[in-house]
Amino acid sequence: LGIVLTVLISVLVKRNPEELLNQANELYLAGSYTQAIDLYGEYLKNYSEKSGSSTARIKLGLAKMRQATSQSGNWPKALEVASQELEQISGIDEFVTEARADLTAMLPDIADGLSQLALKELDSAVVEMSVDALALVEKYVPSSARPVTRLTDIRGRLDVARREIARGQKLQEAIAAMKQAVGEGQTERAYQARRTLLKEYPTLIRNAQLRTAVLAVSQA
Repeated sequence: LGIVLTVLISVLVKRNPEELLNQANELYLAGSYTQAIDLYGEYLKNYSEKSGSSTARIKLGLAKMRQATSQSGNWPKALEVASQELEQISGIDEFVTEARADLTAMLPDIADGLSQLALKELDSAVVEMSVDALALVEKYVPSSARPVTRLTDIRGRLDVARREIARGQKLQEAIAAMKQAVGEGQTERAYQARRTLLKEYPTLIRNAQLRTAVLAVSQA
């Protein structure tokens, strides 16, 4: 009797599928993504055979992406979630219709956020993440809907980040070469390493590390 009663209660407390899906959609539109995720999950758990299940699955993925992009600028996490969810939902028939507008808004945001982070931290790994995010834009956002000027700015930012990263690497290589040359009594070779570096990166003439290295050469 107890088992029968439990089953009966579980059936009675199930929400109407249309109302449940409508409520989830309303929460999604209101930006309440955590609650929307819960309701889409509940719908898919209880009504996976319903015609609305495909839409619910797409919306669940989009809600997770929206949630990730709104988490205090954690753009690497946003890219991770977007990549995972898109892989799961992009094959659903209703994907283009249901997801296009959201992806047109979200994916450039992720690429933009990552490009700014790459330039701030001068991290090659973040640069590669930015490139991956741009690839998602090209794959899922129609060319006619892409923010061309914004994407150009993103690519320009990445070019600057790459150059700055390379400059830092070249600086350290030059300083190491200068130290080695001094250790071997080859001061002219040390100065040549400096000249070669400054020919490619003239602004490094004011770099404190390089000045210290030059001072060490002059005192050798």
